[in-house]
Amino acid sequence: MSLVTGGERLVLRRSVPTAPGGAVATVRDPKPIVHRADWRCSLRVCSGVAWVRDSPALMREYRKGTGIDRLLLAGGAALLAAGIALAIAAPVGATFGGGDGNVEFASTRNAGAKAIFTVAPNVPSGPAGADVGLTAGSADAEPFPSADGQAVYFSSNRTSTGQWAVFSISASHVAAPSDTTDPATELGQTPGAETANDYSPTVSRDGTVVVFNRWWNAPDPTHVNGIYQLQGGTVTPLYLPPAGLEAPDATTGTESRSELNPNNATELTYVDSGYHVHLVTGLGSSPMDTDLSAAASTPAGCRDRNPDWEGVAGSSKIIFDSDRPSAGTCASPGTTPRQLWTMDPHNPGPGATAQWPGLVGSSTQDLQPVFSPSGSYIAYTQPGQGDTVYYYYNCAAPGAACPNSKGVQLSSGSRTLNTEPAWAPVTGGPLVPEAPAALLLPGGALVLGGTVLALRRRRRRAAPIAG
Repeated sequence: MSLVTGGERLVLRRSVPTAPGGAVATVRDPKPIVHRADWRCSLRVCSGVAWVRDSPALMREYRKGTGIDRLLLAGGAALLAAGIALAIAAPVGATFGGGDGNVEFASTRNAGAKAIFTVAPNVPSGPAGADVGLTAGSADAEPFPSADGQAVYFSSNRTSTGQWAVFSISASHVAAPSDTTDPATELGQTPGAETANDYSPTVSRDGTVVVFNRWWNAPDPTHVNGIYQLQGGTVTPLYLPPAGLEAPDATTGTESRSELNPNNATELTYVDSGYHVHLVTGLGSSPMDTDLSAAASTPAGCRDRNPDWEGVAGSSKIIFDSDRPSAGTCASPGTTPRQLWTMDPHNPGPGATAQWPGLVGSSTQDLQPVFSPSGSYIAYTQPGQGDTVYYYYNCAAPGAACPNSKGVQLSSGSRTLNTEPAWAPVTGGPLVPEAPAALLLPGGALVLGGTVLALRRRRRRAAPIAG
């Protein structure tokens, strides 16, 4: 059938066979009603009936309507695809981007018990605020803040079995020096029945996934030491490094964190048993493991440790500490003072760059570096008579002399061990993390799809009748 215009009227004609041989004649329909609902069909064929395009005005209106539909549906499809991509790649791991909040660190100032403390660095000028106790201590180690700044995760041997386990505590809790208990919650193992030692936790933006290094009491083919994740109350392997992990210090609980790239959850850095930094890509599908220390031509015998991702969106940089010299080999591995170095893990060929070249080879030692959430500062530990946590302005360019750097001491205590800093984002309530965004985008797709349906129904209601 065809739609043709007669002045301002629409006339419906249909083609019917008039002879057994299949000859076709065009006759006028006695009740020619035009329903625009038919426009839902393809331009040329609808339910086996051909449309004859002999109404330019109608065809222009048809094309306009279907063109808008196509644009809206294409936009909805794009939002749906973006939501799926975000849901798959919800980031976990290193310092989260955002404003610079408090610095958490471990300290032995309370009668030798190693506890977690927090301090406001008051960047950029300082002075730092007063140190505030967060946990009561036992041997609490490697604190790591949640993305919303509301909780702190750490490892501790406070368990009744003496095993190391992962715990979480509210970032607003205040522990007095005389406290012997706190409201921290054990995660990933059954209290009193621990079968492994868990170290150096990190957590996802939405707080649903905790990543940590696990060392089993009795390793076997089904219990392999490696990097594990806790999600929904279930612990599963995340990645089992072929070269193993850097051995933890079972007394202090320190171990290089295994960190997922905060800008790409399919990428992970870790330190192997030979003190080489590795990059794993393709997590969740086909993991590929690159020895960054080897790719960057690290001198023989040198030890790279404590890598941390810069969390600023679009950044591709890690910072770590190393005893590597400016040239030559490491003559006395493990005894040479360590300094801070940066590297692009996606392009390790050019090698690592000293954060402060003038300090390499000196007696000054800086280690355990972490970027601030904004990427503007670095917190790190400087060993000495009393190990101290500092922050400095980050260099504007790798290898720069940092003439604008300013050190602010963040921790205090004579002959006190202050180590393992982690930099929290600005607090002030839950963030809008990437996981909810992964839900909002498909929601937008549904809105656009609903708009298309509403427009089509409106066309059907407004359809003219030709007679």
